[in-house]
Amino acid sequence: VGGLFFVVLDQLVSRNGGFLKKYATTMSYYANKASRKMEMLQALVESDLFGMVAAEELDHFVTYCSPTYFSVGEEMFKRGDAASKMYFVKSGCVEIARAVANQGKTCFVGQGGLMGEVAILSGGNQIGT
Repeated sequence: VGGLFFVVLDQLVSRNGGFLKKYATTMSYYANKASRKMEMLQALVESDLFGMVAAEELDHFVTYCSPTYFSVGEEMFKRGDAASKMYFVKSGCVEIARAVANQGKTCFVGQGGLMGEVAILSGGNQIGT
């Protein structure tokens, strides 16, 4: 009876643009969310920049973090873009290209590194691609 009630109620809510989730799906979502938060907190604690910050303080910061995935060769931002995000590299390596005095300069940011922090903290635009 409960399953039938859920199906009927889900169809009614769906017609009005909403949706329902099963209890198990909801619980799984929140468990995964908590796990991702703990993974991010651990990665920040182990990083050079955030390693000196107390875990309790980082816990507040982590609520503003969300995982973003990029494919090989995909641009995260371009030089001159307005700063809207700061990226923390949890795994992998990112190449940043910058034009300095008409010469191409490339640097690599690996696990535990930050990108976009200069533009975010200065209120300016991105300085690399």
